[in-house]
Amino acid sequence: MMKAFHINDTTAYHEVFSALSPVEIKVLSLYCSGLHRSKISLLLNLSISTVNSHLNNARKKYELGNYSELRALFHFLINKHLINSCLCHCRKQLKLS
Repeated sequence: MMKAFHINDTTAYHEVFSALSPVEIKVLSLYCSGLHRSKISLLLNLSISTVNSHLNNARKKYELGNYSELRALFHFLINKHLINSCLCHCRKQLKLS
């Protein structure tokens, strides 16, 4: 299992997940890193019901049918954002040379 990551500053993630609230982003990131909902509720001091609500809201906002699709979308968008950021950085470095 991957090590869970915790997002303290959600500002950068709003570019990628503009439809989600900061708490939804935190819950989603922990869920997608492999943590169970009960562990997420302990880490964020939320009830399991609230964790479920945040995940369900995120799924609905992106009009997805299930949580597997939500996880796939999360990883796809994060990877796409990272690749675009790297390409942008490389282009800037080439212009400076």
